Amino acid sequence: MDKTAYLWEKHQKLNSKNKIMPKRKAKKTPKEIQDQVNLEDILERRGLLTKESLWSNLLENKQIQQTTKVVLCILAVAAATGIAAMAPNIFSVIKIKKYKFRDFAKSDVKKFKNTFYQLRKRDLVDFTRTKKGREARLTKKGRQQVLKILFENYKIQPQQKWDGLWRVVIFDIPNEKTAFRDMLRQRLDRMGFFQLQKSVFISPYQCKNEIDILCEVYNLWDFINYLEVLYIDNEGDLRSFFGL
Repeated sequence: MDKTAYLWEKHQKLNSKNKIMPKRKAKKTPKEIQDQVNLEDILERRGLLTKESLWSNLLENKQIQQTTKVVLCILAVAAATGIAAMAPNIFSVIKIKKYKFRDFAKSDVKKFKNTFYQLRKRDLVDFTRTKKGREARLTKKGRQQVLKILFENYKIQPQQKWDGLWRVVIFDIPNEKTAFRDMLRQRLDRMGFFQLQKSVFISPYQCKNEIDILCEVYNLWDFINYLEVLYIDNEGDLRSFFGL
């Protein structure tokens, strides 16, 4: 090999070693996708911000137990129903609606009082002085927090009388979206579905709207199919699960 060819080969090897490889695009997580969408717009269009929906999906949802979440949810329902929530006596909201959220012990009441002031420090709640006392209201930041709580915890609401149709959700999410696949399974389980197979979930109740919300937030339209069927083999287990 002559000297020119040798120097050229050496030059090529040095360039290949020093070559900067393009960075791979980081895959977005479900949480990152969720934070980028306008949750309020989606939930409002889909009917989850009505008084009835807030009440059933927030206050009547046993999955929401943390004191901070409970206070935020009560304030959201109070705002939607036009009821003033006097801090720290938020229980007046419950009494007006004749709804027993739970049997509060004295220690719980003290915990709720402390929670109010912690929420104010975090700019989630603000107080307004009125003739009746301090009225608690959600701040813009607090409302956004409630929207996240609502979205992450809404459930399929059972109808008084079953119409005889089974709602079947089938999904096939590619491996590069594993995080979305795992998230979807967890969400469908929390929403009250029966898992028939790994990617097949069933409910007897109307739920197309709730499934569409998930599709819209996470852009999963191409991976999820929704069916309504009259007959499923061995549906005795399904009837027993749902108490039909």
